[in-house]
Amino acid sequence: MLAFEVSDPPTIGKRTDGRDIKLGGFSGLIYEGFNKSSGEEVFLTLTDRGPNGPTPKKEGMAPSMTFLLPDYQLRWVRLGLTRKTKVLRVIEEIKLTYKGEPLKGIPNQAPEDELPLDAFGKKLALIPFGLDPESIVKDDDGHYWVGEEYRPSLNKFNSKGELLARFVPYGTSSSLGTPVLPARYSQRRLNRGFEAIAFTRGKIYAFLQSPLASDPKASRVIRILEFDPKHNRPTGEFIYLLDDGISDRKIGDAIATRDGEILVIEQTSRKGEGAIKKIYKIQFAPGEEQVKKTLVIDLLESGYDFVEKAEGLSLIDPETIAVLSDNDFGLFGEDHSYLVLFPLSEELK
Repeated sequence: MLAFEVSDPPTIGKRTDGRDIKLGGFSGLIYEGFNKSSGEEVFLTLTDRGPNGPTPKKEGMAPSMTFLLPDYQLRWVRLGLTRKTKVLRVIEEIKLTYKGEPLKGIPNQAPEDELPLDAFGKKLALIPFGLDPESIVKDDDGHYWVGEEYRPSLNKFNSKGELLARFVPYGTSSSLGTPVLPARYSQRRLNRGFEAIAFTRGKIYAFLQSPLASDPKASRVIRILEFDPKHNRPTGEFIYLLDDGISDRKIGDAIATRDGEILVIEQTSRKGEGAIKKIYKIQFAPGEEQVKKTLVIDLLESGYDFVEKAEGLSLIDPETIAVLSDNDFGLFGEDHSYLVLFPLSEELK
């Protein structure tokens, strides 16, 4: 295992007490290759909806969330890794837009989403195309697809970070996107929408982070939506079963292998007792709804016990997996973001 800390991330704003908020909150990961001119291995990741803070909880109050930087513009972040010097740096920030306007992380509607508040408890206006991005993948046509948690939705971008289309579940207002996804996906648990996406054999596979809110409390069922990015429509659904439905197990990220199988992180967002962080390989069998899963690596057994959230997954080569952590912008106890490389005992095809 080789661990690299993101060095000197830029300041994106300040807390109410004047302390800096650093760039972080990474989720999703694409390995873009080796840059000969800079001598760096290059990765693309994205940030989620922005820095959140403690939220007041009062009896009878609807679920709410504090946005410390309400005007934070969502972005992709390009990272460069130089193994010899152990430097992992921010190369570039690509700020996301829709019709020329900045894309932000404020929720779309209430009470389906959390009520957005600023740092002083004042209600913020809802934003129809606000996103909570969690995953990213590139298709064969050079478009980038982002999975997000609010609706949940699949979002098509060009390489400049311009949103071209947003696809949401049936029954959702067309003011929030194009309704083409299964209606029941609107029943996602709060903040548990599309956490992982992978692209293989011309299709996108989008994983909900957790069972639906309408599922039994101890459900182990994770839905995987198969989506055709050329015709912008779902083409199938598969089921991934968590090892345990009683704990807070959930999906972290996914990546396709060269032979068309998919790797997925199954984890709990904690360290110490009860922590789980495993990567499974899943296979789709013809005519079967449930995918077969095989353990590839137990990250904790490999020494990955110093982060709570593993939310970026990519393949550097058939023998090396890269995992990126989400530090929640350094606001809840983890100051740093880490990219960790894990050698595999068996080569992936």
